[in-house]
Amino acid sequence: MNIYLFELKKILKTCFWWTFSIIITLIVFMIVVYPVFQDGGEELVELFKNFPPEFLTAFGFDLDNLFGVEPFYAFSFTYIGLMSAIMAVSISVDIFSREKRSKCMDFILTKPIGRIQIYMYKLATCMTALILSNLIYIICTIIIFFVNEEGYKFTFDTLQIVLAPFFTQLVFMSFGILISIIFRKIRSVSVVATSFGIIAFILSAIMNLLEKEYLYFLAPLKYFEPSYVVQDGAFDTKLVVFAIFLIVMSIFLSMKKYCSEDIASV
Repeated sequence: MNIYLFELKKILKTCFWWTFSIIITLIVFMIVVYPVFQDGGEELVELFKNFPPEFLTAFGFDLDNLFGVEPFYAFSFTYIGLMSAIMAVSISVDIFSREKRSKCMDFILTKPIGRIQIYMYKLATCMTALILSNLIYIICTIIIFFVNEEGYKFTFDTLQIVLAPFFTQLVFMSFGILISIIFRKIRSVSVVATSFGIIAFILSAIMNLLEKEYLYFLAPLKYFEPSYVVQDGAFDTKLVVFAIFLIVMSIFLSMKKYCSEDIASV
């Protein structure tokens, strides 16, 4: 339990600033930009039609599905999801590579506690940080929905789309844990997290351009896109199952590696 409390205390500040940044981004899109789209209407559609179709597709613009609080939120998820993913990688890598970066792996692994317990405490810390962050985010999102749309009704679809960032974070958290355990040295948490985010964003943009459904499996940011819910009432089942598989396999492989690897010499 001391490990859990120590890690949680260390990560809370980072978690707070990431949550604050994501909520500010949400406010900019849904409070500042969304009313402009609503008021501009046809004029904005005509303006965007002058842009190359490839540009609009790559950055998630669907001109037929931007006018409405949930469709516009689905569009903004392109950027909110990216920030959420970077946050998840940053937190997980920070927690699981702390001893490697401090060169004190021998200190924690020689304590009278099993490696599996250390791993589970660290995993619990990651989950706690993400859950706390998303509770705040979900409350803010729902309030914004009700403020932006008169007579808005909370439905199961609403629950799915506001949980999309959390589900996305679970995928990237598992990737972050696996990478932090596999890599012998991690010099910068921010570099690793940002690299993950940029690669994921580029993959999503490429998949949008190619428009091949089977390629979406290569783009983790698309596993829990709210646009699926807006159009079909649910996430893409195939992508959800694949995401669960990736999470389970990443956690299993990282746990196995963590519990059996030799300590690197300093």
